[in-house]
Amino acid sequence: MWLNLLGALVLVSLVALVLYPRADFKVQVRDGQIECRGKLPHAVKADLARLLGELQLGAPLKILGKWQGKKLRLWFRGRVSKGDRQAIRNFFQASGFSL
Repeated sequence: MWLNLLGALVLVSLVALVLYPRADFKVQVRDGQIECRGKLPHAVKADLARLLGELQLGAPLKILGKWQGKKLRLWFRGRVSKGDRQAIRNFFQASGFSL
C-alpha cells in the first residue's frame, strides 16, 4: 500500500514538473508594489517596473519567464488584459530578448 502511494506521489510530481516548468525569473505586482526575483538584468528590472507602474494593473499579477536556449518564454498568472500582456511581451522584445 505504501509503495502504491509513493509511486503515485512520484508520478504526480513528475507531471507537475512537466506541466508547470520552473521559472528562471518572477516579477510579482501586488498593491502597487513590484518585486523582481531571479535571472533578469537589473536595467531591465528597473524599466519593467516603470512600465508596470504605467499600466496601472488593478489586480495582483505574476510574470514568469524561462530561458529556452536563446529564447525567452513568458507566462502570466493573475487577471491581466490581452493588451497588457502584449505590452509586456513587446517590452521584452524591445529590450533585445527573443520570444
